[in-house]
Amino acid sequence: MNHNMEFTKRSRLLYTLFIFLILFFLNQYNQHGDYLYYKQVFFDINTYSFKEIWAPYFKVTERVFYYNAEPLFLSILKLFSLHLTYELFNSFTLFIFIYVYLNFILSIDKSRIALIIVLISSYYLWSLVLASEKNKISIIFLFLSLIFRHKLIIFFIFYYLAILIHSSMILYYFIILSFLYFYEPQFLLKFNFKKKLIIFIFFIIPIFFQYGFVVGKTIGYNEHEQRLIDKSDTVYQIENDRKIVFNEDSVLNKLKFEKELKIFFYDLKLRYVGIDVANRSFSLIFNSEVILRLIFFYLFICFFSKKILLTIFSFSLVLIISSIIGISRFPIILFILIIFTFLDNYKYQFNNKNYLFTYALFLIFATWKMYKMIIQITNYGQIY
Repeated sequence: MNHNMEFTKRSRLLYTLFIFLILFFLNQYNQHGDYLYYKQVFFDINTYSFKEIWAPYFKVTERVFYYNAEPLFLSILKLFSLHLTYELFNSFTLFIFIYVYLNFILSIDKSRIALIIVLISSYYLWSLVLASEKNKISIIFLFLSLIFRHKLIIFFIFYYLAILIHSSMILYYFIILSFLYFYEPQFLLKFNFKKKLIIFIFFIIPIFFQYGFVVGKTIGYNEHEQRLIDKSDTVYQIENDRKIVFNEDSVLNKLKFEKELKIFFYDLKLRYVGIDVANRSFSLIFNSEVILRLIFFYLFICFFSKKILLTIFSFSLVLIISSIIGISRFPIILFILIIFTFLDNYKYQFNNKNYLFTYALFLIFATWKMYKMIIQITNYGQIY
């Protein structure tokens, strides 16, 4: 039996249309905070000129509209708002996202069975694209860059677009590319040192462009995590739905811990992203819930990649970063690594029962999460 059937453009479009109709139906119930927030931005953005939108790169003392929203993303909204309603724009980007994601999967392995398995297990992606327009558009370019990762000029075009639309993509690239560099050594090893240095410079340029946004998000997430473990800040914990993960009498509850290490205090003024603080603490926060969730993802990555040392390195890297900004960004990043390693080895492991059984476990978990999301959105209009 041939498991690598070639997909025609027609079959790709049909798969895309089928998934689109399901998500489009669910989106009719969508009342998620970010979805409504960007809907309001879409309506309001036309009251601002492009000069005002791009002010963060030129007027460092001026706070601008919807602070911490990247100018390229706002410009995209402004251009499309001239011709489309928000619902049409959202549907258009949703269709494009699904089509690009499907092509990303097929760029790794063209098995129809593998494609269907991954699409069904893609809860983390489906929930993210329904929740946030900015994440959806930036991840479109993330996937396009990964599809063309062996064609550096095209890769960098999509890399820059992804990061300039959403500065959080720097974190996505840092974790994914640091893993792929060692997992897929042909990626850059064919270049000499001089060319690698030039490539490295191209990698870091957008980080300087997005400096204010990166600092703003890092500080915001770190403060959020500090308040979540502050037992006296009960109102904030209730507002953010802080939950006890383990039953009080369980063995795991006895292993539960939260540890905050205050590293330094700082004063910072970046008015164009809404930051003006003094004597604010910067902390590393470790807790058992985050560690267990990271271990869960990395067990799958380790099994599919067969690279223990690389897995430990990546896990350590993510653990340190998550102690600063929390875990909210990492499930989707680690899911991308799971499907990449799964698909990359699929044609060699198709008859390996342990290999398929392991992904079946993840598939069951993701399907359960997807079921919960469907109930949540159809009954309450919320994604999470």
